[in-house]
Amino acid sequence: MGNFDILHLVNTPTICNLLDTANTFFAEASLDQRVFFGREQKIYAHFDEWEITSAYQPIFSFEKKIIAVEALARVSSNRHSIPPNLLFTTERMPARAIFLDRLVRVLHVANLLRQVPTPSFSIFLNINAFHLIGVKTGHGRFFADILQIAGLSPPQITLEIVEDAVDDNLLLLEAVNSYRQQGFLIALDDFGAGHSNLDRVWLLEPDIVKLDRLLIQRAVVEPKVRLALPKIVEHLHQMGATVVCEGIEHQLQLSLAQDVGCDWVQGYFLAMPHAVIPC
Repeated sequence: MGNFDILHLVNTPTICNLLDTANTFFAEASLDQRVFFGREQKIYAHFDEWEITSAYQPIFSFEKKIIAVEALARVSSNRHSIPPNLLFTTERMPARAIFLDRLVRVLHVANLLRQVPTPSFSIFLNINAFHLIGVKTGHGRFFADILQIAGLSPPQITLEIVEDAVDDNLLLLEAVNSYRQQGFLIALDDFGAGHSNLDRVWLLEPDIVKLDRLLIQRAVVEPKVRLALPKIVEHLHQMGATVVCEGIEHQLQLSLAQDVGCDWVQGYFLAMPHAVIPC
């Protein structure tokens, strides 16, 4: 199905132009064409047998102000929900992984603009690790062009990178520097999980570090982790990073996140991901 199926949803020239430009790019890359369609007041994208749409989860200050929204993929096949990570982990061909990553980001921007034509908050978008590996030069150029059509600018976008998913420090640094030179903000996601370490933070100098949910969960029940967490947050602040505590599921975790010095918070206790942006 093509853009004609979603004219009732994308009744602004900006969004129509955005999707047409993306469709043209994808067709020229011989990957797919006319991938977008509309249903249930949402824009969807096709990828093989998958159907993908967007959900958004707010990131809050401790004053309960929405600082940003994180865009999250919602994936289904034959109307059955599929874990989003399955979509990305099963696609190993570099060219298709790049296509998928770009497709999902365009989709999130289109669904956001449909609701909030001029957002006053930041937009967090995830970058797939295979995209970082597969694109050798010019990281961010395609997306910067898309944002220009959308009436947005790179400083409004924070790109979330799971840094331990990429083993090659040089490739990772080159990608981050390319994005940063174009004005994008950089966030390291899931810090404290896997092989995350402070050396990588020193190397990449992210604007934002998102603490893995396991840190706050363990800090609630393990005194040693609770004592160490303020020091971790302090180190991250000294490196110039804003610290987000994600995975907040109850009041005790929220209070602890504030006590240890985190700047912003995110989690089900505060707001569930939803197709409708709370603004």
